[in-house]
Amino acid sequence: MEWTTPHDAALCREVLLQNPYTERKKTTQRAKIWQTISERLAVLEKPKFKSTIGKRAVQDRVMLLVTKFKRRMAAERLESGINPTMSEVDTMLEEITAREREADLLRETEADGSKKKVEQEKAKGEEIRKRAMEKLGDTKKREESATP
Repeated sequence: MEWTTPHDAALCREVLLQNPYTERKKTTQRAKIWQTISERLAVLEKPKFKSTIGKRAVQDRVMLLVTKFKRRMAAERLESGINPTMSEVDTMLEEITAREREADLLRETEADGSKKKVEQEKAKGEEIRKRAMEKLGDTKKREESATP
């Protein structure tokens, strides 16, 4: 299939509408969202997509558009020193990249929070095991040194 600007615009609108970045990468939920996007694009009359457009083709096209957009914007900002003019597709790609970045940051903070929680629980467990294994005399010494 040959992708044109109207095809890219329809694809970006559908990605913004469905927002596959809410789900984690390489999960069946995210794959279902990409499949939904490809199915909804296949039924469009204008622009006409192939009826057999697959979720992988849609996903690859979005990744390609985002990569090209990032490169072009970085190059234009360096060359001119001013903000480049943006088309409708560029504006939607900017929103897509922002959503993807936000979702990644959210997952990282959730992972960091859970790591800290696991570490705290592990330290607490170690302390409990240590107390359970110490002798009665050691317990009395620890308690006496803790209370001034």
